[in-house]
Amino acid sequence: MKKTLLSLLLLFSLLLLTGCGTVGSESESVIEGSLEELLAKVTEGVEPDIMVMETPLTQENFSSYLFIDYVEGSEGLASDAAINAIAHSVVLLRLPEGADAAEIQKEIEENLNPRKWVCVEAESSKVARHGNLILVAMSSKDAVNKAVSNFDALSK
Repeated sequence: MKKTLLSLLLLFSLLLLTGCGTVGSESESVIEGSLEELLAKVTEGVEPDIMVMETPLTQENFSSYLFIDYVEGSEGLASDAAINAIAHSVVLLRLPEGADAAEIQKEIEENLNPRKWVCVEAESSKVARHGNLILVAMSSKDAVNKAVSNFDALSK
């Protein structure tokens, strides 16, 4: 009887640990490619009527795009509307190895400001993450949904 109970507990424990491992590995996937290549894929078909410009993130402009202090060793690229009267921003942030990506994502979400533009406000905003790559999208609802969908497709 004791052996049967012990065997069942061991089997249950293995199933539980295996299930947790699968979830963790999926969210920690590494997406390969340059930020320029990845941003082009993320923004494909997002806002065809808006002229955009790409801006590399630096220590000086980091907080104006991501609403948090600069993360040492990170790299980022933003695609914004070339005309500031249009609320549109799609930002990719690649974090260095060892950074707590989940915590940084949470901090961005808490500080996100869809009214960062002088006269306009983004209709929708979303922060998404795959491994060490974070997406921050603020724009029309359709544009944000498309950017997030394109971002999710990168990890497949």
